[in-house]
Amino acid sequence: MSGPSRDEATLLTRSVQGDRGATDALAPLVYERLRGLAHRLAERHRGDALLQPTALVHEAWLHLSEGRNDWRDRTHFYAIASHALRQVLVDHLRHEGAQKRGAGWARVTASDLRDASAQVDLDVLALHEALDELAELDPRAARIVEMRFFAGMSGDEIAAELDLSRATVVRELAAARLWLRRALGSGEAE
Repeated sequence: MSGPSRDEATLLTRSVQGDRGATDALAPLVYERLRGLAHRLAERHRGDALLQPTALVHEAWLHLSEGRNDWRDRTHFYAIASHALRQVLVDHLRHEGAQKRGAGWARVTASDLRDASAQVDLDVLALHEALDELAELDPRAARIVEMRFFAGMSGDEIAAELDLSRATVVRELAAARLWLRRALGSGEAE
């Protein structure tokens, strides 16, 4: 993800200042990126209970546009969008009765988290619960995983958003993968 375009940066600034028109105009500029993220999430979970990418983006956009629009820049916006996408998925799966954790789904493994474009079935609820547990122990590591996995952000983008070095992001992501491997019950070796 490169730096914000002039139009995007202007609209983000105006949106933060409460300009609803700017928020509405921002939608088409970020729609395709969000739809691409939603499409990759949908590919990871081939179950019937997952929202279609377009519906996922629309729901996430509603969350983003109804909330506080305190986005600093494009990277910050996508970091917030990653959380919105995660929450929409979890809410939808819970609503659809996906309480039987893991029923018919493959487990999320540490290697699945390595590549945001990996083609694996995903138990979003199990990952959500594991990320919540990780957040209690290490909120920054959980946020790094969320930005990488749900927004497909690069190590450099995450580092810029969290004001960390890329090496710190890589190190914390590796540690989070190990922790998640244990939490998700995967015996897979890295």
